[in-house]
Formats: sequence, structure tokens, C-alpha cells
Amino acid sequence: MKSEDVLMCSISKWYKQFKKNTFQTYFVKLCPDFIDYLNEDCVLIPDFEEVPSLPLFHQQMYLEIKEGLRKLCNVSFIKLNWSAPTDCLSPISISDVEYVLALRKWEDICSSWEFRCFVRDRHLVGISQRDISASWPYLRQEEETIVSSIVSFFKEKIQNFFPLTNFVFDVVRYNKEKIKIVDFNPFGITTDGLLFTWEELSESENLDVMPQDISVVANYFCWTNGEDGSVVFRYLKDSARIQSTSHRLNCYPIDMVLNPKDFAKSANISTELKDSDDEDGEGERDHFKNSDVCS
Repeated sequence: MKSEDVLMCSISKWYKQFKKNTFQTYFVKLCPDFIDYLNEDCVLIPDFEEVPSLPLFHQQMYLEIKEGLRKLCNVSFIKLNWSAPTDCLSPISISDVEYVLALRKWEDICSSWEFRCFVRDRHLVGISQRDISASWPYLRQEEETIVSSIVSFFKEKIQNFFPLTNFVFDVVRYNKEKIKIVDFNPFGITTDGLLFTWEELSESENLDVMPQDISVVANYFCWTNGEDGSVVFRYLKDSARIQSTSHRLNCYPIDMVLNPKDFAKSANISTELKDSDDEDGEGERDHFKNSDVCS
């Protein structure tokens, strides 16, 4: 993988070309002072209600972010240039990167609509369901329609327009007529292969032959793509074989967002019960375990 591959997958690089086929995005350029601020050993989050007291670069960013949110109806998904690979074979000079904060228009999306697509030598060779922590029966029922619509979208909107020959892209497929690009990623081990291995993706000519550990959990559908060869679609077999995902470790209960006061009150009650339990000993613990509260 080359540093150029990583740079071309930055949203600031590809957004203009694919603007009509992705989510509306507002960019805030990150100035060198702000980058230095983020790289400090200790980062203090300022009180943005007191704008005049903020450093100049904070004030400018605050106003730009506020304007971006206004244009996006105050609801957005925020990310940096890309989900940066941590292990590039060619190091990227920091001067080569124009760092941005990307405010993307928020949409409620079902995880079953998301797919990761793998392109090798400008040919789409593999498609995997994006969220491998769950399975959905409709994927088996509509496997051919899903693949044919993504292949058509790739040929029409991406194949001859994205500058790299090897790359990965994520899409949301609402239906066979409506597909949107979520992101582009480098073709290599720093991008999650999901239901494919990178050994397969890089070397194998027969992706319809699955490694044993993947064949246990995944179904596949092989779609012949004319002169471009075949495209293999992999998806989980059933809900009994759901897999964990590291992203779940970064989640917290939705109650914290919807009802923060009630959640805090519940948390305080739980803490008080635990403290009381510790003080009262095993007998009290057994009583608590057998109570209706835990049933």
C-alpha cells in the first residue's frame, strides 16, 4: 500500500467527484494551530458558550462548525478525513495532508443496508455485509438483486472515475434504484476485510471457495459479471452465529442520550445498592439476587 492510496481515500479528495452519490457534507479546514492543540499531551475542552474568551483558532472553528450544522439542519455525523490506516508502507508527510473536519448529513440507516465492496484491478470482486455482528434473512432472499444493483452502481458511478485501481468502498443500499457511497478505503490489511481474508482478496482467483473458518458462519452467492469475471457476495448464515465487533466497546446505553437525568438517577440508585450490598455481606447479597428486582 502506498501513501498515495491513503491520501486518495480522504473524503476531502473524493467528495467533489462523487457529491451527487453520497451524503451532503460540509468541510471545516483544521488549521495547523488546531492540529498542534490536538497533539498536545493534555487537551482541555473549552467552554464554547464563552466564544470571545477562546483562542482565535477556536473561535473561527466554532463559527464554521456552527454554520455547517445550520446548513445540515443541526443534525450531522462528524468525522475526520478518513478512518486512518495505522500502518502505511510509505509514510505520509504531514505536509501532504490537508486535515478537515467533515460534517455529514445525518440519516437513520438500517445496518442491513450497508455493504463493503472490494475492487481489484478496477474490477469489483467481493461484497460483504458491513455489520457482521448480526444477520438478516432478507439477504439470502434478495442476494441476486443486491449484487446486481451494486455491480450496476459500481460500473456506472465508480469504476472509471475513482483514481485508484485497487480500493474498497462502502455503500448504503436503500433499494435496487437507490444506493449511496459512504466512504472509500485503501485496499489492504489496514481496512477490515470482514467476511473475506486479505490473503484471498489479494491473491485468490476463486473467492467462491471460502476458508473453513468463514464457511462455518457465512453463506455466499457468486454472480457472473461477464468479461469482468465474477463477484462473490458473503453474508452471515443466521442469528445464532452473530459475531462481536470492537465498535460495541465504544457504545453506551441509549437511555444516556434520551433520558440523561433518569439514567443518572438509576445509576446513583445502583451504586447505593452495591455499596449497601458490600456492607451487609453475603446474606444480603443472596436476598438481593433472589428478589424481583433481578428477575
